Amino acid sequence: AFTAENGLDLERMLNKVKEVSVLIIDLNMPVRDGLESFQWLRSNGIETPVLITSAQITPAIISQLKGEPNIGLITKSDCTRITLPVAIKKLLYTGFYLSENLKKMIADLSSTHKWIEELSDSEKDVLRLMALGYDSKGIAKELKYKENTIISKRKMIYRKMGTNIQAEVVRMAIGAGIIEL
Repeated sequence: AFTAENGLDLERMLNKVKEVSVLIIDLNMPVRDGLESFQWLRSNGIETPVLITSAQITPAIISQLKGEPNIGLITKSDCTRITLPVAIKKLLYTGFYLSENLKKMIADLSSTHKWIEELSDSEKDVLRLMALGYDSKGIAKELKYKENTIISKRKMIYRKMGTNIQAEVVRMAIGAGIIEL
């Protein structure tokens, strides 16, 4: 067992160690964060199971890692002397692990944010530009639509999301992981 202070320490230590059964990586490591370290591992052919832990695992992070082999995600609140060994064991045997709080978050999102499935791809494009502060005219220019089309799309977005307040729409989209800033 060894402890790395940051992502670059992890790289140096792995270059010295022949074999590691599992890596537990903090998402918010300094120098090279947990996601960057995970990507470095995979790009260098290191398929060691990785359990990423953080208090701030978002739906966007889960979505980004979905389908990756030998990956586990656990919130710090789920990380106890009892649950951590269970998480490692499940990761080693199944190649995937998701902590209970993260499972609950995904279930809550899927039931609460039905509007996500209702938004068209072009409405999501409009929403992303709204989040960046574009007005209807700027969005129309960027997406090569008529301004009236963008105004109609914005109205549809507000209707589907159940609010006509732009800041709330953007906050909801960021919280649901469909917009990353």
